[in-house]
Amino acid sequence: MPFVGDLHLVLVNETYDGRPLYRTEANFGYTTNAGYEVVVLAGFTTDLLSAPRLPFIFWALGDAAPKASVIHDWLYQVQNIARPEADGIFLEAMAEEGMWWWRRRLIWMGVRIGGGIRWEEAAMKRSIINRELL
Repeated sequence: MPFVGDLHLVLVNETYDGRPLYRTEANFGYTTNAGYEVVVLAGFTTDLLSAPRLPFIFWALGDAAPKASVIHDWLYQVQNIARPEADGIFLEAMAEEGMWWWRRRLIWMGVRIGGGIRWEEAAMKRSIINRELL
C-alpha cells in the first residue's frame, strides 16, 4: 500500500475560514505509483478537504479521503513540485484510499479550477517566512 504509516490527527482549537483545523501527531507519507515519496511531518496543520459547505456539494465531495487530503495540503504548503503534479498525486491518492471515481474526479476538477488561490497564498506565506529568516 502506498500510504506509509497511520494518519493520526488531533483537532486544533483554531479555525480557518470557519473550518476546523487538524494537526498531524506523527509523520505520515505516501509513495506514488511512479515512486515519488511524500512525507508529511508531525505537527503539520491541515483543514483536510476544503470543499464548499453548500449541502449537496459537501455531501458529494466533503468529508472524504482524509489521507489524500493531508498529502495534498502538504504538497501545497511545501511546493517542492509543480501544482499540476501535486493535484495529480491527490487524484492518485484518492483512488488508493478507495474513493469512487466520480467523486475523486469532481474533487480533482475543483482543485484544478479553484486551487490556484490556495497555492498562491501558500507561496506568499513561504516568501514572507523566507524573508524573515534572512
